[in-house]
Amino acid sequence: MILFLTPVIFYFSVLFCTTPSFKFKISDLKYSNFQVIILLQRFGGFEDQTVFNVIFIGLILFQALSCTDRSYFAIRKHKKRIQQFSANT
Repeated sequence: MILFLTPVIFYFSVLFCTTPSFKFKISDLKYSNFQVIILLQRFGGFEDQTVFNVIFIGLILFQALSCTDRSYFAIRKHKKRIQQFSANT
């Protein structure tokens, strides 16, 4: 469970630090695949748990990589804004 929440929390903390006026919206819930996993586990009817485990690990990796990439690009964008601001003064 924590494996799903860590990348999302990291991404939101980067957004909050780079954009002080950042506010949570309903559309921010799209970054949480946690609900999909719970539904798959409950109603998927997987008799063989290895299939579920492969899907579970794949979603963890996808979410971790995508949140890390988005965080990296947000930090780069923030860095460019700071450099532009400091160059103008």
